[in-house]
Amino acid sequence: LNRKRVDQMKKPRISVVMPIFNCAQYLDEAIVSLRRQSFDDWELLVVIGSKDPNLEERILQRHCRQDSRIRVIMDDGGNVSHSANLGIKNSKADLIARMDGDDICEPQRLELQIEYMEKNQKVGVLGSNCTIIGADGKPKYTTSVLLDDASLKKSIYFKTPFFHPTVMMR
Repeated sequence: LNRKRVDQMKKPRISVVMPIFNCAQYLDEAIVSLRRQSFDDWELLVVIGSKDPNLEERILQRHCRQDSRIRVIMDDGGNVSHSANLGIKNSKADLIARMDGDDICEPQRLELQIEYMEKNQKVGVLGSNCTIIGADGKPKYTTSVLLDDASLKKSIYFKTPFFHPTVMMR
């Protein structure tokens, strides 16, 4: 078997699920930030849910030619939740990381998160703070997340205590 064939058969340790909806102007930077991760045993499932995906498809074709870890799934479900669930259903890994087509990963995101998940087997969902970036590309503010289990369990009834681009789950 050649190396590419062996890589395709191997189960990745993390599946990154990325639903995309009309985010072509940010998509290249999002994928590049993932491809530059210090941890490299992952697959990316890009789920296209856009009504007119032509531009996004061209960007994705280039990345798919360059990196065999990237898979594209077409979805006609019409919303981000449906596309995210479709990506999860098609994932190969035991750990799922979430990311949208307009998100940028810090270079050590996956490395730090998988290390934490492996050391803390009872943790089902992991998230972190994130920096919100404006349309001008400049940071606007950094979010603060709840850190203790009791606060997370209490808040989940009123709001989502996790930001999609920071989530890793079993």
